[in-house]
Amino acid sequence: QELLGDTYKDFTGIEYVDNKEKFVNVLKTIYNGKYLKKPGSRSQFDDFSDAAEALEFFYRKKNNAKQQQL
Repeated sequence: QELLGDTYKDFTGIEYVDNKEKFVNVLKTIYNGKYLKKPGSRSQFDDFSDAAEALEFFYRKKNNAKQQQL
């Protein structure tokens, strides 16, 4: 949940893990040979014309979240 921390979570082949329990479960299913990669979906970056625009968006989003916490 850091700036750009979940950038790749919707990419094909990426397993987004945000807590220890989920991490352990993913490792167990890989170890047991039962892990299935979730299908990819639309990328967060599809809405941006270039990387700079995306970075500016995520930077503003992070700053807004910090201000709301105050």
